[in-house]
Amino acid sequence: MAKKLSREQEQKKKAEQRRKDQAQALGKAWLLPLQRCTVSQAWFDTRDNIHLVHVSIARQLDERVLFGSFLIDLCGRGIKDSFIMMFPSAAAANAVFERPGAPVPVDVPYDFAAAVIQAGLRIGEIARVPPCADFLKGVHLLEPDFRERDYGLAITLGGPAGLPLIRPDVD
Repeated sequence: MAKKLSREQEQKKKAEQRRKDQAQALGKAWLLPLQRCTVSQAWFDTRDNIHLVHVSIARQLDERVLFGSFLIDLCGRGIKDSFIMMFPSAAAANAVFERPGAPVPVDVPYDFAAAVIQAGLRIGEIARVPPCADFLKGVHLLEPDFRERDYGLAITLGGPAGLPLIRPDVD
């Protein structure tokens, strides 16, 4: 006869199954339906004299939303920061975009978001700065061939002639 689990054990078992489901979904996240892609409106902060763009990609997993965020230095450091989160619903994910006082992002097609991330990787490679470690998690939201694809978009990054303004051998 099977032993009945306590309520706490049952909750732990369900939580463990959710973690397994999420890990499995993450490996092929690019196959999930696209929920939303955005980029930040301002790509240059005159106060701090920095060139950063924030790109986000959200994909639907049943009622939950897998959300990836990428912070890209347009002048040389490439992918500076990245994280991935699971939201319980589309409304919870969209609340991230609708925080009071936060800059309102611009909805863009997937190809535009992927092209900006691709260009961020390219400028980082030129500057010999690898993407942040967490990029390897978020990259699953992008199609496997996104690095080689030609999106037909000219994303201008870096300084004159497309070269990084910040070089690791200079700073």
